[in-house]
Amino acid sequence: MTKKKISKLLNNKIFWAVISLIASLFIWVYMTGTQEEVISRDLNGVEVVFTGEDTLQSQRGLVITDVSDLTVDVTISGTRLNIGRLTADDVIANLKGHEEEYDALVFACGDAVPVFAQHAGEPWNRDLMEVLKTFGETGKPMIGHCAAGMMFGFAGVAAGRRVAVHPMAKAAVTGPVATDAPFEIDGNFFTAQEEHAIPAMIGRVVEALK
Repeated sequence: MTKKKISKLLNNKIFWAVISLIASLFIWVYMTGTQEEVISRDLNGVEVVFTGEDTLQSQRGLVITDVSDLTVDVTISGTRLNIGRLTADDVIANLKGHEEEYDALVFACGDAVPVFAQHAGEPWNRDLMEVLKTFGETGKPMIGHCAAGMMFGFAGVAAGRRVAVHPMAKAAVTGPVATDAPFEIDGNFFTAQEEHAIPAMIGRVVEALK
């Protein structure tokens, strides 16, 4: 090809439009492939918030001591697209609006649950309720232990469902039917009375996620 033809080709708008289209296609294919790749990511400095310490001491005689660091480091796994959105200080907030991108929700109970009512109006707890409600309405697996069934009830998504809950939370359950069973599986709700009952239930959870 002569220099004149090359020069004419390089000055041709159609030529560059085709090149741009091909480049865009390659970039799209690359980005689509990498976004679905499963990766792990470390979140450093996730804040630990203690609530209800006075109640813990007055009702159980327990005191939190020897806490040298109020942040923790955690490792999470998922697709690059989902993991890329998460940050250390607003994990729950980042789930809002993206519930359809996940296969299930797991609620890990903790010592803050007994005093949830005192902090239900806090922004992070309002976000939590919205996420629980949206997940429950999708029909995807809702998994948890201890007071998870109670929280699902507060979110208004487990009415009439049998849930296994910790004895201390049973009286506060509204909506679901709280039982004394080690675990309950009712529809898309998988609940265990306490963490020690999870192994007996985990096989059914795995089957539901296949």
